[in-house]
Amino acid sequence: MDQTTRYHLQRRLAYAGWLLTCLVFLAFFIGPFLWMIFTSFKTPSDIIQFPPRLLPELWVTTNYVKMWEELDWLPMFVNSLWITVVSVTLVVLVSALGAFSFAKLRWPFRNVCFLLIIAGLIVPIQVDMIPRFLMMVRWGLTGTYIPVILLIIGQGFQTFMLRQFIGTIPDEYLDAAKIDGMGYFRMFWQIIIPLSKSGVVTMTIYTTFIVWNQYVYPLIYLTDPRQFTLQLGLGLLRQRLAGQFGPIMAAATMISLPTLVIYLMFQRYLTQGISATGVKG
Repeated sequence: MDQTTRYHLQRRLAYAGWLLTCLVFLAFFIGPFLWMIFTSFKTPSDIIQFPPRLLPELWVTTNYVKMWEELDWLPMFVNSLWITVVSVTLVVLVSALGAFSFAKLRWPFRNVCFLLIIAGLIVPIQVDMIPRFLMMVRWGLTGTYIPVILLIIGQGFQTFMLRQFIGTIPDEYLDAAKIDGMGYFRMFWQIIIPLSKSGVVTMTIYTTFIVWNQYVYPLIYLTDPRQFTLQLGLGLLRQRLAGQFGPIMAAATMISLPTLVIYLMFQRYLTQGISATGVKG
């Protein structure tokens, strides 16, 4: 075997190994989601069948009917949608302003404050859960949507990521804007945001997934069943239909559909947000 043939064989083996690794990771991440969808169409006897099968032997829709009849899902959908829209809007606005300040403005103790944000990301949510709850009780905010929204806004991950993204924008753009008489807020809206479009969209999608799927904060701070979100409704359905996996999987599938649609619609922005440098040609 000559050197050229050996080289091509090694490349094909390396490509085959890389492809096999990707398929394993794909099965690891996609497998549970597919299992949830197919289980929602199975009969009870098909669900407990051993050895288990991925595809239903008999496709049924009774699980979706049972799930829909058990709870009033429409108000919970409205609550989840309202919380998500308000939270994501405020998070993106606050995080983008903070990232712009950390990346392009010069003010005392800027690096120290940014290090404190990074340090806050290291602290697990379980550590400060009780102090936050006591603070919200003292302010009289329990039983409202305000704590759920405020505690999402207070996370610093989006600020950290956007700061890294905005930092790649050349300072010459801002220097030219200062010569033209632009203020900082006008620079933010007319220069920073357009050049950071991919990063902002990426953080918007990421935050939407977090807010839509959050369970802990609504469970702690929402006391009125009329305020429940879809995730709390799913937990309530599990209590009412304990052991009936078909309707539970049907509800989980329905709750996951909005995030799946958003991901498919804005997938290209996620790719651009990861690979883009923040400078448009």
